[in-house]
Amino acid sequence: MPRVLWFLPVGLLIVFAGYVGFRMGQSVTETEIITGIANHYAQSHGGDPADCIGRQGTADGVFVEVICLNADGVGYAFDVNERGRLLATRRMTGQMT
Repeated sequence: MPRVLWFLPVGLLIVFAGYVGFRMGQSVTETEIITGIANHYAQSHGGDPADCIGRQGTADGVFVEVICLNADGVGYAFDVNERGRLLATRRMTGQMT
């Protein structure tokens, strides 16, 4: 068997690892984060995704803060990092500001 064929699996593994590393290095957009959290809110809390807004995070490590309030003014605030990971959830009452 030619030597080249011995190194083919190693080369394919390196290409695959590079592709996975490239995909993991990409961040998600603000729109994708807000849409994902709004859908999570709708599924887990029975609200409407249209009840949610997103704004720039103010705390360290928080990329986007997604606030979801229903018509009664009760809802949740979700802190999300730039990779789309949910960092914290807070229950809120009041108006969106």
